[in-house]
Amino acid sequence: MTATPEETFEELKKSTTKLSEDIQDEMEAILKKVESLMSKIEEIQKDNQ
Repeated sequence: MTATPEETFEELKKSTTKLSEDIQDEMEAILKKVESLMSKIEEIQKDNQ
């Protein structure tokens, strides 16, 4: 059975949405790591003063 263009489009839309949600989750995780690193750098700078 061949999928109609509409079905193909819906599947593509679902996988694209899932992909962008996954990317957003990854970006948030990276941002948390960056924020953690920034606060560690600030602590080190305070210690060095």
